Amino acid sequence: MEASAKQKINTLCQCCLYSCGVEAYVEGGKLVKVKGMPEHPLNKGKLCPKGANMIDWVYSPDRLKYPLKRDNGEFKRISWDEALDTIALKLKKIKEEHGAKAVAALFGMVFFVQGRISKELMQRFWDVYGSPNIFSTDSMCYRVRCAAQAITFGGRAVPDLEAANSNCLVFWGHNPHEL
Repeated sequence: MEASAKQKINTLCQCCLYSCGVEAYVEGGKLVKVKGMPEHPLNKGKLCPKGANMIDWVYSPDRLKYPLKRDNGEFKRISWDEALDTIALKLKKIKEEHGAKAVAALFGMVFFVQGRISKELMQRFWDVYGSPNIFSTDSMCYRVRCAAQAITFGGRAVPDLEAANSNCLVFWGHNPHEL
């Protein structure tokens, strides 16, 4: 196949934990179009706003591609070694002066899927450091949804909506799909 021909790649969206099916179209080595995968059992051909805009995320001119450090009010490019040394010194200082729980980490799903680091490794790092304050995209939507359903219904309600043994479910003043 020549480099400029459009190629369809079936894949999964990693903008959240649901991993919806995506048809990604690549042309000349560049992602040019995304659509929901019709045969995927979860999203059935539809994409949420996050998934539908993944091209904008990938090619955003504001996307960071290398470490930056503020110097006299301006950001300057630095080496990866300098960035890691700076972070290590800062983490050590915060822990000594304020304790490990003074630090919180927030990162996105892309961090997991690119193979550079796993959620488990990140969790282990913060466990060793001593901070329980680790958050990701699932902290902002998925975990909150699960907690709200557990408080309201005593467990997750959404899977039961399509369960084979459910003939009728009645929700008064609440739609689990609109959390």
